[in-house]
Amino acid sequence: MDQFIEWERNFDKNQFITEQNKKWLTTSFPYAEPSNFSYGLALYTLNGEQSYGFTGSAASAYRKFPKQGLTIILMANGMFFPTQELEGINEVVNTLVSLAQE
Repeated sequence: MDQFIEWERNFDKNQFITEQNKKWLTTSFPYAEPSNFSYGLALYTLNGEQSYGFTGSAASAYRKFPKQGLTIILMANGMFFPTQELEGINEVVNTLVSLAQE
């Protein structure tokens, strides 16, 4: 987790990616079918706020809310597969963001 937090800090400071490339990375890709995926990250809207990030293996998530200065990094031992009751790891991240905004 410490390495992920350090990566996030360096990402914010443009240590290994330029601001121009970061904009490219978070720009919607013009797929034939509409998608929330960009040139490298997934794009999300929650409560009218734009965010970007990625999830992996239904057990990890990274979500950045640039205007709020909020980043969620989630790593779990369990898997958050979508079901009828839970939409998967993104719903867990959305809940954490809602709690942080209160």
